[in-house]
Amino acid sequence: MVALLIGGGIVLGVIILAAGLMTAFRDGQSGTDRERMFAVGDCVVWNAAGTVVDRVSCSSPRAVNRVYEVVELTELARCVEVDGVERTVTLTSPHRAALCVGPKDLDPTTSINNVQRGECISSEMPPQRPHRVACTEQGARKVDARVDDPLPQNHPDAKQDCINAGAADSTLMFYYGAEGVVDGKREAHYRLLCLSDARG
Repeated sequence: MVALLIGGGIVLGVIILAAGLMTAFRDGQSGTDRERMFAVGDCVVWNAAGTVVDRVSCSSPRAVNRVYEVVELTELARCVEVDGVERTVTLTSPHRAALCVGPKDLDPTTSINNVQRGECISSEMPPQRPHRVACTEQGARKVDARVDDPLPQNHPDAKQDCINAGAADSTLMFYYGAEGVVDGKREAHYRLLCLSDARG
């Protein structure tokens, strides 16, 4: 965790979701092959290096992730908006696409992807998975603000994102998002949650 000081000495911790959106690549598939191979609801696995994705039966013990959405490669940022998604997979071939992937058995309604100001998330930090909870739950963190496309977490003015969003009293900054390579350039699309203790 990286601590940042804001204004009157408020400490904000900066955390990148360790289990959060990662990128894998699979080359040499035609568009038709990909449509047959990957669809919403399919279960997928990675090799030991985490670089190749393959479809697997959802009844297989190897199946721990499933596809929640398939988007155009140029719309990689949309994966951040899909409840339940924790990884992105970019597919390169003439008909390029990105798979928005998350845990197979996750209830998407508990996901933090689209959490709003005033809602609460659990206090788990990576590698555990934070999720939406009632604000009365022990350890709940209240979302004081959500910032789409914030400054990079290591930017010297990153703390200003919470201040500018009206959340100067937040005590924790939590980042999550999608990264991938599109047309040879790395893209990163993040959201920032400005959090505080829900029970004051």
